[in-house]
Amino acid sequence: MLLRMSRRTRLLIQLQKNQGSIYEDLHINKEQLKITKSELEIAKARNVELEALLQDKSDAKTPKEKSEAAADIKAYAEKHGLDADTLEEFASVVLAKVPKQDTTVLLSPEEKQELPTLRDKDKRAAEDADILKNGPGVKSQLQIHDDAELQKVMAGKHGPTG
Repeated sequence: MLLRMSRRTRLLIQLQKNQGSIYEDLHINKEQLKITKSELEIAKARNVELEALLQDKSDAKTPKEKSEAAADIKAYAEKHGLDADTLEEFASVVLAKVPKQDTTVLLSPEEKQELPTLRDKDKRAAEDADILKNGPGVKSQLQIHDDAELQKVMAGKHGPTG
């Protein structure tokens, strides 16, 4: 006996057959979305890391700082399976195109006036730290015999050399 089905019944049967694949597709799409979001977070983290390395390179002033920044970028490239020379070339192109940000814009007028003296103080402190680190050599060069005398010289008070 041949059953005669209405169009609606045939559509319902077809829908029931396809429902499994619809739910499977939905599940697959959700999994793909999770993977995509995860990959996006990883890419954002790598981007932040690379931006910091590029900023360090652009801020580097001494040859030592420049070589350290280049070594950091090379280590980053190797860590992520990239070609270090290509990444270095890319970085130099990006640095050439991106203007340096003026950080003094964020300072108040009073802070802008104090900036040169703060830089001088920082420079002096760095020089003093370097001198203290190399204390024995400095003492012999300046003919200083004890630490108290060295501290006087460091403070700008005239000692035996002044």
